[in-house]
Amino acid sequence: MKLRQTLAENPALKWLLVWGAVIVAVVIAIRVFAKKPTPVAKPTGITTSDQHGSEPVGGIDLTIINPAPVTGGPSGSSSGGTTSSGGSSGGTPVPNPAPTPQKPPIAVQAPVYVSVGTWTPINPPWNSYLAGIAGHYGLTLSQLLAFGENAKYRAHPNLIHPGDKVRVK
Repeated sequence: MKLRQTLAENPALKWLLVWGAVIVAVVIAIRVFAKKPTPVAKPTGITTSDQHGSEPVGGIDLTIINPAPVTGGPSGSSSGGTTSSGGSSGGTPVPNPAPTPQKPPIAVQAPVYVSVGTWTPINPPWNSYLAGIAGHYGLTLSQLLAFGENAKYRAHPNLIHPGDKVRVK
């Protein structure tokens, strides 16, 4: 009863208690619903065997089990068991040449278009004029007009209409 009377006499104290409760509720909600980071799985089974043990190598199991010797020539030669190079069929292993690195395929991106928005004098949106569209995508106006699809705007770059499609990439 005394608390009600104190709160009725001092409305600022009432609002202080209300806002304190709101802040506590927000802090609890943030802690409960905060996104926890997902653990990243480490690759397993990625080793290469040598005389000193195993050592991780990126992405592939390179363990070699009973390698077959590489000979100096074809094994089924008709010259009495000798190869075309004059050596025997059980010759010295020849190391494999290093693989040549291949270029990654070139990704072809589909063109990206922006729809022109309605211009308002109070708050013109970035997509209501060509310079705004170019700046939004990190281009200059001349780079934007260089696209073939935007050729109709080259003569009059300020003459665009809401709903027009402008290529940006």
